[in-house]
Amino acid sequence: MADIVRFVVQQFGETKLKATENFWELVEKEEYFQTRTVNDVMVYPLRKRNPFHPIPRGYSLFAVMEVLARERGLHRVPIIDHDFHLTHLVTQSQLVSFLHKNLDMLGDVKNKPCHMVTGFGTGAICIKQDATAMDAFDMMIRENISGLGVIDDDGKLTGNISLRDLKAISNDARMFWRLYEPIKSFLHHVTDVDLEADPEKMRPRRVLFAKESDTLESIIKKLSEHNIHRIFVVDTNQKPMAVISLKDLLYEIITSF
Repeated sequence: MADIVRFVVQQFGETKLKATENFWELVEKEEYFQTRTVNDVMVYPLRKRNPFHPIPRGYSLFAVMEVLARERGLHRVPIIDHDFHLTHLVTQSQLVSFLHKNLDMLGDVKNKPCHMVTGFGTGAICIKQDATAMDAFDMMIRENISGLGVIDDDGKLTGNISLRDLKAISNDARMFWRLYEPIKSFLHHVTDVDLEADPEKMRPRRVLFAKESDTLESIIKKLSEHNIHRIFVVDTNQKPMAVISLKDLLYEIITSF
């Protein structure tokens, strides 16, 4: 979705996209866009930001977890049969959900405080809540990450925005103009889309965060129960100190055994 959005923005520009309520009305007037192909948007071989790493279905779940934990930019693994046909997709979220249901399998690892997670303290990349959603997505692509913390003028965490939130331009991609709204307004649209699609999977209405003393078990529960991909660790003033992503969590688990 990020590739498509970036391609659309490059082709039409802010002026045209902000001037129309319905993107498809704009497309009807642009012959160039109508003739573009998938290859124009996503060049093969895939970039490092979009790695493709299929795994045969006879391999262990640990093998899938390891590649998802170690390979940067990889968020889902295709499972293939002996004829190289796709049979399933395994995502980071599915693995964390599985771990949540089987916490006893982790032994003492689940009791490790989150400040001992590998890489903790390297900082959390954030953006002010009055920046535009387009500014946020540009930063994600530039930094090769999938999410940002959202902060107020005092540096206090007020939420987060991720590539998944591109769904706020609507399921049929009509509302590209929303990309130029302030992040705070844009995220309200995300909530509306979630509520309409599946109320049980909508983003949390309150700000979710962790503290340094929280255990991996606590982090796993929050990520799984709220269907989120990262959680920010804050200090006593609710200012972000670090971020723990699904990948960070999986990496910590596979390197602990």
